[in-house]
Amino acid sequence: MTPAKRSKGFFRPLSSDYYKSFRKYIIPVSIVLGVAGGLLWYIVGSLSWVILIPVTVAAFLFLLLEVIRQVSLITHNLYQSGIYQMQSIQAIYTMLDPKLPLPSMARWAGNPDFCQLLMKQILIAHPRIVFELGSGVSTVVAGLTLKKTGGRILSLEHDLKFRTETQVELANHGILELASIYHSPLKEVATDSGSFRWYDLSVLDEIPPIDLLVIDGPPTTIQPLSRYPALPLLYDRLSPEAVIFLDDGKRGDEKRIVTMWLEMFDDLEAKYVETEKGAYLITRQGDRPT
Repeated sequence: MTPAKRSKGFFRPLSSDYYKSFRKYIIPVSIVLGVAGGLLWYIVGSLSWVILIPVTVAAFLFLLLEVIRQVSLITHNLYQSGIYQMQSIQAIYTMLDPKLPLPSMARWAGNPDFCQLLMKQILIAHPRIVFELGSGVSTVVAGLTLKKTGGRILSLEHDLKFRTETQVELANHGILELASIYHSPLKEVATDSGSFRWYDLSVLDEIPPIDLLVIDGPPTTIQPLSRYPALPLLYDRLSPEAVIFLDDGKRGDEKRIVTMWLEMFDDLEAKYVETEKGAYLITRQGDRPT
């Protein structure tokens, strides 16, 4: 998947450190300028306006230009993101030719660019078993792709309502025979980094070797580092050439989780993929990511 190109020139985004510093210092600087203005008024009286007016106007213009710059940046980035998501949707519909509209790819669902990433990996690698944590539109996209390449997708879903909705979509698209969604309530599981509420693996009689692991659950609102148990508990079920996708890679928790995984398993390497929500592509050392 080709990463989105970064904007240049006027629309080049500044680092988050810049904005943290901007917010951190603007109030103290405003207080200092106010105190300095008061002292200047106390010392020279009304003549201080000769200095205060130009300084105030300059400060106001600086803030106004920064607001305009940020509005322009946001508008420009939204426009670029919209085009990129539309291109991903077009690629999915062109390659898979679904007979009905796909489920929504907005809000908490898998974004079009992440679903395209998943589709491309299946088309290239032809995994026999795709194992997914958290079901939804990505399950449908994976199922439609596996219909072309062969293979099956097994998905764990802790929310019974979401499982039912996804099952209906799979049936509507005629791919129920390729996808099995298991209702897997969250339970306490033990890992080397403590206990977590995570999927109950006992709902499956057996997990075959996993060729493609897609991690998009449980929700991060449940607990910190909510998706960490995935590799400690499933690593031994991975095939030698397994590929792992972790969605929502821009979040701090997911970045921390990847770091912990790499420290725990020295044969893994991770590559960040630039999508709207960010994603990580994790492979065994020596295997080339697609």
